[in-house]
Amino acid sequence: MLEYSSPFFHIYRVVVNIYKINYDKIEENILKLNKSDYLVVKSNAYGFGLKKVLDIAYKCNMKKFCVIDLQDALYIREKYKDTVVLTVMSNLGIIKA
Repeated sequence: MLEYSSPFFHIYRVVVNIYKINYDKIEENILKLNKSDYLVVKSNAYGFGLKKVLDIAYKCNMKKFCVIDLQDALYIREKYKDTVVLTVMSNLGIIKA
């Protein structure tokens, strides 16, 4: 919606939608997964927060994770010693941390 206009600039009213992440639903969904599968937590756990989702997943006995960032893989291996982390990087192939 245009609020003000001049030959040099326009001012628009911006509407911001704020969403609350329901971590209980994430936990509920993780509990439904087969524990032998890998949980993909790439790109900051798809925007839900890597550390928070990892804490929930580990609490739900998930021990296998897949990431695309080596830093994420190293973080997971440092914090959760008994996990398996599959790192898939497009330019480097597959590395098992």
